[in-house]
Amino acid sequence: MTKGMETIALGAATATIKVTPSYSYISGSSSGLATIFGLSAAQAKKVGKRWVSFKAGTSQYSDFKSGVTMSSVDSVLPEAKGTKTSMADVKGTKVYVLTWTLAATSSTPKTSNTLTISAVGAALPIKETASDAAGDHETLVLSKWGEHVSVSAPPAASTISYSQLAG
Repeated sequence: MTKGMETIALGAATATIKVTPSYSYISGSSSGLATIFGLSAAQAKKVGKRWVSFKAGTSQYSDFKSGVTMSSVDSVLPEAKGTKTSMADVKGTKVYVLTWTLAATSSTPKTSNTLTISAVGAALPIKETASDAAGDHETLVLSKWGEHVSVSAPPAASTISYSQLAG
């Protein structure tokens, strides 16, 4: 898959990623551009309400593409070793709940994960949550399976190349 879109909200920080076959684009609030994408305050101010573009073939394009296309689903699936499985009832719907823990590394704290999978109809992931010893918590909701996603590039006048921010 060569296109996709994701919207991220971490408190007041918001951001959107769009990926097309030729470019990936990011946009968001100033705090979203800084917190989620790591832009400096000056870079976020320069972007404003525009979209930052990354040409296909760059490492940033590849990172965004892998984050919003089907390959990203693999990253929320647990390794079999140490995974515990149970059944639950969520709002009257039966689901499977998988839980596992990832050990701390030199760059990441120990993380506890939960993956909820539909037990009715197709067994598709619905939600993944992760929380770590530092108190950070993340929820990824997976929805609209099988729906066609139409992703179009923002108008050229509303984009700014990443190379214009780096300089």
